[in-house]
Amino acid sequence: MNTRGNQKHIGNQEIDGNLTVTGTVTGGTGLDATSAEINALHDAGAVGADFVKLHAVTASKDELNILDGVTATKNELNLVDNLPASVGFTIAQGASSGLCEITLQAKDAAGVAMARACLLMVHLSGDPGGVGLTTVSASGNVQAKAASGTDMGILTAKKCLLVQTKADGAYILSLTDSAKTAFYVAATPLLGGAPSVSRALTTNDYGA
Repeated sequence: MNTRGNQKHIGNQEIDGNLTVTGTVTGGTGLDATSAEINALHDAGAVGADFVKLHAVTASKDELNILDGVTATKNELNLVDNLPASVGFTIAQGASSGLCEITLQAKDAAGVAMARACLLMVHLSGDPGGVGLTTVSASGNVQAKAASGTDMGILTAKKCLLVQTKADGAYILSLTDSAKTAFYVAATPLLGGAPSVSRALTTNDYGA
């Protein structure tokens, strides 16, 4: 660091005011924040501990700039925290003839299983993208497996349900169909993400 009169310099960069450094300063390559932007942190009362919190941030400036102009408060942004964003599927052959059991697991935006009850709209489709309802009705029941979630309402008989998962975010759909139809199971979190769709059911997914 060079000192010229009352001004301090690092290389060719002039620094106004006092600069106190403890420890070792490394990196900084490509820093394009202006002095006004850095001084704004000082005016906001930022201290060393505040800057340490930024150490593990991996977002790029472009990613952070997406927030430029956002007027939502932290409380408003937190409204979307812990909302289900997707649903995972585990398909298992049932113990009785024509029975298929599909476990639906609600997950958050990070792909982590939800640890609370969630509301889902579940429907059977003939489309791999889950578009529309199937034109085929299952021969038997389409409902929650016992003690594996709650059916809150039937929107379309044997085709579309409003359900609630258990406290661990899981719901098991019990589907009986003697024709062993190749349904796609779609699930949409209410107030959450886009529809998630299972693979097509196969004959072997149904009980013999």
